[in-house]
Amino acid sequence: MNPLDRLSIFCDTTARKFALLAKKQARPTAEPVFHPRPTTRAPKLVDLVEMTEEEFREKFNKSPVKRAKWRGLLRNVAAGLSSSDDPAAEAALVSALDHPEELVREQAASSLRILRARKRIS
Repeated sequence: MNPLDRLSIFCDTTARKFALLAKKQARPTAEPVFHPRPTTRAPKLVDLVEMTEEEFREKFNKSPVKRAKWRGLLRNVAAGLSSSDDPAAEAALVSALDHPEELVREQAASSLRILRARKRIS
């Protein structure tokens, strides 16, 4: 047996055990620290793509979202906009083409191509 196959089996088995354990022990909590913040409840992607780095730090202070960093979040937002039906998505992506972060600009360009291709097909 290939050592990587054993690792894969271990990971699958471990994942199943943790899922079962979580089902048995997970209970809803009234603890406010575990509740979603208003800024993370279904934000509009077109609004997020315009967010400055300072706004990102303020909105996501002490939040796991900060691990993605500003540019990572905005790259993901740009990727999400490629499948959006929001009429403002195209304008938001065009605006993101001038973003200071190359990662965001590249994703915006790619997402814009995808969005425009989707519009041509439909």
